[in-house]
Amino acid sequence: MKKQGFILLALVVMVTLTACGGPGAESSSAEGSAGAGAGSVVAAPFAEVIGGTDDQGRTVVYTNVDKTGVLTVDSKANLVDDKGKTVLSTDFRDLRPIFGSDYYAFQEVTDGPWGLMTAEGKQLKAPFAEDIALLSEKDGKAVFSYKKDEHWGVYDLQTDSLTDAMSEGMPLAAGAGFVYSKNGHMGLAANDGSLLTEADFDWIGLFGDSDEALYKRGSEQGILNTSGQVVRTLEIDGALQPASLLNGLPVSYKKDGRWGLLDKDFKVLRQPFSDQAVVMVASEQKGQSYGLYDEKGRIGLLNAKGDLVRKPFADEIGAFTRDGYAVYKDGGHGGIVDVNGKDIKVPKNQGIENFNELGYAAFQQDGAWGLLDEKGKVVLKPTYAELRLFNKAPLAWFKEKPKDKWGIVALK
Repeated sequence: MKKQGFILLALVVMVTLTACGGPGAESSSAEGSAGAGAGSVVAAPFAEVIGGTDDQGRTVVYTNVDKTGVLTVDSKANLVDDKGKTVLSTDFRDLRPIFGSDYYAFQEVTDGPWGLMTAEGKQLKAPFAEDIALLSEKDGKAVFSYKKDEHWGVYDLQTDSLTDAMSEGMPLAAGAGFVYSKNGHMGLAANDGSLLTEADFDWIGLFGDSDEALYKRGSEQGILNTSGQVVRTLEIDGALQPASLLNGLPVSYKKDGRWGLLDKDFKVLRQPFSDQAVVMVASEQKGQSYGLYDEKGRIGLLNAKGDLVRKPFADEIGAFTRDGYAVYKDGGHGGIVDVNGKDIKVPKNQGIENFNELGYAAFQQDGAWGLLDEKGKVVLKPTYAELRLFNKAPLAWFKEKPKDKWGIVALK
């Protein structure tokens, strides 16, 4: 990961795919079987332009594009399934899967506002926002953040209610509420927009799945709950890291321009040793939690206790998979490392993309793209002009030549 991306990785430990889509008649793709073996064609090339793919394997595909593949005012967006079959035709200019949910944002005209719909095409909210994102979803009840006039508010789908666009930045989930920002400061609000606290905090950290997060208010640092109550103030000789989650792993702190680690009781575990904030990432798999630190622009690896696993060896390190493997970049070369710091043998390459949730990664060799698994084994030989992986299915969109249409290929 890039050192500038430390906070992003702590904010979102996830893999994101993006795409677009369009309506029209049934596609003329040739259907195959995803179980027919790696490299078998599931859908022969048929799509001029593709957009986002959701976790159910549906992809946005555009029609009425120009000869260069650029969208026009007449372009329409469809949804196709993981065999290339059209499952939803629309007259919308654009469709976009909302990350982390089964919902879609739709746009009726170029540069127009976005509305909300299901993947089946049922409209839930007419176009009203400059942008829409999932804020939280629990027990099937979804709450979204929306952007209007350069500010953010909250839309509760169950009650069909909108708060005012009160936040200067995108709200972050906090239990049954959210963190909002105003005049460069932060506060807590309930999902109906009622304020739990004033915006008098310098920052409020990430709650994640916890009911508590770190905060800073003036010279005071401590722990805040989702009701806005201060649970505990902390006396620390240094500054806490806003992106540190209270998940039982060491917490990053800054002193004299460098970053160290505190234990779960906020006692010094490691004196400052990193040039950037240390990122500690929890994993559901036993023994797979890890940390990343920076030394002179190079990234090294820690274990869940904050102990050194491997000295800095990479320019960037991606998120580790559930089985404990990550892609790293070292100059113009990509590699794979396990959570214990051991290199995995990979073919010669000019770069490897991050793994998707199934542990597949696209790699480039001599200008063409192929596919690797977590162990560095070649799944698809580098013969493709482009590859775009599905996140939760052993499939990929492919182009054999740059000007070709997109088809779907099986990975196993």
